[in-house]
Amino acid sequence: AFLEAQYPQQVKNPCGWLRTAIIDDYGKPDGFAPQSEREQLAAEAERRAQEEEEQAQAVEERRQTFQERIQAEREAAILKLRAEYGTTEGDAAFWEVAQREIQTTMLPDMAALVRDAEILRVKDDTVVIGVQRKADWMQLQHPGTQKEIGRASGRDRV
Repeated sequence: AFLEAQYPQQVKNPCGWLRTAIIDDYGKPDGFAPQSEREQLAAEAERRAQEEEEQAQAVEERRQTFQERIQAEREAAILKLRAEYGTTEGDAAFWEVAQREIQTTMLPDMAALVRDAEILRVKDDTVVIGVQRKADWMQLQHPGTQKEIGRASGRDRV
């Protein structure tokens, strides 16, 4: 049965093969293991696969929980800043439109600067935005960058 399952091309006539094996006193075939041992090995492999799947699922759940916590913290910080600066719904609506315009009209590197920026206040012809990284803030200080963003957003100063 082992040879039929593992090497079917070697056993074309099982009854004839068994008769010859008994007469010539064949030994165990290469790689032979009793059925109980094969079942035990298969069960162990299945158990290990199940453990690995459970571990991967637990890691994914922790990653997702972490990302949700980070997102909630970010949203809370944005709400706090908007309350502090008095950001209105009109300011937020303006910024959504401006960001779409910036994404489509500016070079990708420049557009990336304001992709994650948050609107804080619109006053007269000045838009105050907040960014997370100091490097982005420094690049936004450049007069050429401010002019390009102002042009794309329809404002004179950013």
